[in-house]
Amino acid sequence: MLRNVRRLYAAAAIMLLNFILLFLVVNLGLAWISPAPYGSAAPEPPGLWLAQKYGFARLSHAYPGWKLGDLREFFTETNIGTVSAFEPFTQFRPIAGHSRFINISPDGFRIGRAQAPWPPLPSGINIFFFGGSTTLGVGVPDDRTIASDFQSLARQCNPAVSVYNFGRAFYFSTQERILFQQLLLQGHVPAIAIFLDGLNDFHFDDGQPEWTDRLQNFMAGRPDVGLLFRQLAPRVPIGRWIGNMLAEGQRHALLAPGGSDETIIPDTSTRASYEAPAPITLEPDANDVSRAQAVVQRLLRNEGMTENLGKTFGVKVLNVLQPVPTFGYDLRYLNIFSGDIGQFAPFRLTAAGYKILEQAGPTGRGEALWLGDMQRARMQNLYVDDVHYTEAFSREIAERIFKETIARNLFACRG
Repeated sequence: MLRNVRRLYAAAAIMLLNFILLFLVVNLGLAWISPAPYGSAAPEPPGLWLAQKYGFARLSHAYPGWKLGDLREFFTETNIGTVSAFEPFTQFRPIAGHSRFINISPDGFRIGRAQAPWPPLPSGINIFFFGGSTTLGVGVPDDRTIASDFQSLARQCNPAVSVYNFGRAFYFSTQERILFQQLLLQGHVPAIAIFLDGLNDFHFDDGQPEWTDRLQNFMAGRPDVGLLFRQLAPRVPIGRWIGNMLAEGQRHALLAPGGSDETIIPDTSTRASYEAPAPITLEPDANDVSRAQAVVQRLLRNEGMTENLGKTFGVKVLNVLQPVPTFGYDLRYLNIFSGDIGQFAPFRLTAAGYKILEQAGPTGRGEALWLGDMQRARMQNLYVDDVHYTEAFSREIAERIFKETIARNLFACRG
């Protein structure tokens, strides 16, 4: 019996030794073929999450006039701006990144069309935009975000205007308020601060930021094995090689079909993506409305706090309640709608919250600009995916916000 155990142990030890030797040989070979600095990780893999989640063909309907080749390249960049690093107080911020269509400054904002330098020049009319990924502009290039379109309109009115887009993926009004406070503490005091909110406040109805669970596990000493593996794998040659192979395979599978790179995508925005005899909308139930009441109060309190903070520092504040697809919009025209209303289950509370806000009227909504009705009775696609705006709708929203800033005399036009 003991002899058999020793024999098995010896065989297992030999197998383990051979595996370690083979692992070392393979990694040394790959490192010789494609050397990298010691301890360096591979670049962030192509960000194909949009195409992977919804399918390239279906998504492409939201980009009329684009060349297919340009759109394929754009979809490989979509991780930029959505990958986060730790930041005190707000919990996380976007990692700086640069590519053809999506660029994030090391100072934490998305670079827009004719972007002004950082820190802002005191002589200019500096405007900070805050919000979640819809403000960041997920699904559109740098020069087609709401903030970028707003700057183009405002500079026609007054060339001294410079806009900084602090929209960040997953942020809601509490984090935006804290970010605003941090920027003020650092001495970055804009002339105007614009907050675009509504969607994420109801999505994060418990008031906990996106990565709270991960931070709680870290503080409790519970290891995140998945995160550890993702961090270590790219730091060895074979991990980089496998990652690159998988990424290239994924890219080819998702982006290759659909025509040549020079093919121009036609405008199908007014065509219903799902045939149904009557409009399809998301109707909240009584439980949704009850849960949404507390979120509405939190959102309105945060708006009031940012307005008071602005008064303290001499900043004019404009709160905006953004359009959302789950309120007053016929989902048949949404290009990625599958026909299953359950697709919007994560946003049921948004529908309930907006119903409450609509019933509250201008008095109950405080000083906020109400854009919740912008898509009512609009028989066309206004969204890239479930929630992010198309280029055309982003431009419309920018126009509405710009007109409101002029109506409220937040800054003056020259000439």
